[in-house]
Amino acid sequence: MDMRSLMISTILLLGLGMPGAYAVETTIMTGKSTGTYIRIGQDIAGIARHFGLELAAAPSAGSLENIEAVIKRPNTQFGIVQSDVLDFVATFSDDPELRKTAQQLRMVFPLYNEEVHLLAREGISSLADLQGKRVAIGAPNSGTLLTSNLILADAGIDLAEEVELDPDEALPALRNGQIDAFFYVAGAPARLFVQDVTEADKVHLVPITEPSVLSTYEHAVIHAGAYPWQKTALPTVAVRAVLMTYDFAKPTGYQREACAAVGKVARMIASNLDWLRGPGRGHPKWQEVDLGSTMVSWERSACAEAGLKGPQDYKIEVQPTAGAACTAEPNAIRRMLCQVRKQIRQQPSIEQSARLM
Repeated sequence: MDMRSLMISTILLLGLGMPGAYAVETTIMTGKSTGTYIRIGQDIAGIARHFGLELAAAPSAGSLENIEAVIKRPNTQFGIVQSDVLDFVATFSDDPELRKTAQQLRMVFPLYNEEVHLLAREGISSLADLQGKRVAIGAPNSGTLLTSNLILADAGIDLAEEVELDPDEALPALRNGQIDAFFYVAGAPARLFVQDVTEADKVHLVPITEPSVLSTYEHAVIHAGAYPWQKTALPTVAVRAVLMTYDFAKPTGYQREACAAVGKVARMIASNLDWLRGPGRGHPKWQEVDLGSTMVSWERSACAEAGLKGPQDYKIEVQPTAGAACTAEPNAIRRMLCQVRKQIRQQPSIEQSARLM
């Protein structure tokens, strides 16, 4: 058999050997391409793919869009949402629309802390210095928008101008002097600040230590060196990222399939948390995840609970070969090529086969 035929045969065998596909499409809503949500979503999708479930990690504006998508968008079972957004929904559930939202959402797992980043030009060293300034407060459907508004209200800050920009747009606006600062809620290290900010930009992170804000938000620290241009530890506040889903309780075909998918993904995450924490695998924020922690006002999805208690386990076996990372490759062609190469390496060559006969 020539190499081309061997590769084609291997591809067919790999395809036939994959676990059965799900009838329902599955999607997890994440965030901006330069943020942490999307990388966490890609980590989860990589594990799901390993067990035959194609879970799309969809980019979004953030928490507000993710809640709406989980409730209203077809084939969207998961969304990563900030805890303060969830607290806001629960606190104001006297509002009919927010009450309906709260009734439809369920928690899968609390995840990790997301630090509030306030990046500013020179001359701004505290929240008080934002008084009368032009500040980007987040994209229209982002969790950052809600967080920044609540923090500014807690601190009693009146801005000259509130600009609704996502971080990718806010950074060049800050460089060009169009704004004086911008908020970004993201788990450190956020890719945008690692890749696109340098010391030459002459910008810095502003500490958030006001007692009025700390009465609402949890104290946190962005450690020294989290970003190449950040030399010292920075006190700030944080929210928690939470993996949410829909209350799939109706006995329809779609809801049964979606509920099963939620349960399996929950089990996959729980079974592979240690794997995700391994070097070179998941985002560093997996080190902070405590799947057993609880969230006031939010009950865990019955679908997730069923998956966690089910008999089937989903645990990635760590392989000593370089090919073990094939399933984490996001590009389908490169992923299959990696698998094919690994399969070929494991098969005896024609010359070796001849010696064995």
